Amino acid sequence: MTVLITRPERDARQLQKILEDKGIASICEPLLHMQPLDFAAPSVSAQDAIAVTSRHALEGVAAHTHTRDVPVFTVGDQTAETARALGFTMVHSAAGRAQDLEVLIAQILPLDTRIHYPRGEEVAYDLEGALTRRGYRVMPIITYRVEESAEFSPETLQHFTSKDITHVLLYSSKTARVFSRLIEQHTLSESVSHIKILCLSDSMIGCLQSKLWKTIEVAAHPDQDSLIARLQASL
Repeated sequence: MTVLITRPERDARQLQKILEDKGIASICEPLLHMQPLDFAAPSVSAQDAIAVTSRHALEGVAAHTHTRDVPVFTVGDQTAETARALGFTMVHSAAGRAQDLEVLIAQILPLDTRIHYPRGEEVAYDLEGALTRRGYRVMPIITYRVEESAEFSPETLQHFTSKDITHVLLYSSKTARVFSRLIEQHTLSESVSHIKILCLSDSMIGCLQSKLWKTIEVAAHPDQDSLIARLQASL
């Protein structure tokens, strides 16, 4: 039994260690690769706020500002932990999806607050537009772009053909689309019927060819702890 981890490199290695501590064997095959971009340092004041759906984006903007006494709103608890580790003192986690982050911000921040929104070039949910429509002044900061893997590594291909891989963890719709493309590209359809796919949210199901897989399962809540719990229950 082997779990395939598809997260970006650093996140994948951290998750691999978590699974190892639980006695679960895994291999890492990052399907998305973060490429930092140059951007103008934001002028952040204590009257502003920061909203983030990616810890990669938060780390990028934190390196360009010394302000830490500003409210930071994160989509999930892991990004909130990153914010605290970076020295931010007022951190609020939506513990869910980008839509939940929008609601959390609306519950706490007064209208017309200036919100700095570090993000990647592409986003799955238009948080900027949603907050702008609510009456906030959103300042997008594009800190990185995402590049897709062109192929599976030889090691991962060997694991597929030998049918060692029994579970695949998917964290985003983009990752699910890349994964499906590579399965087709490498003509692996005959080697995956025994595999269980575990998704962070149900938004990824439409990106997968459901008939190929033994099961497609979704975490009870869109966070890593819930996905790991789902994995353990399916072993």
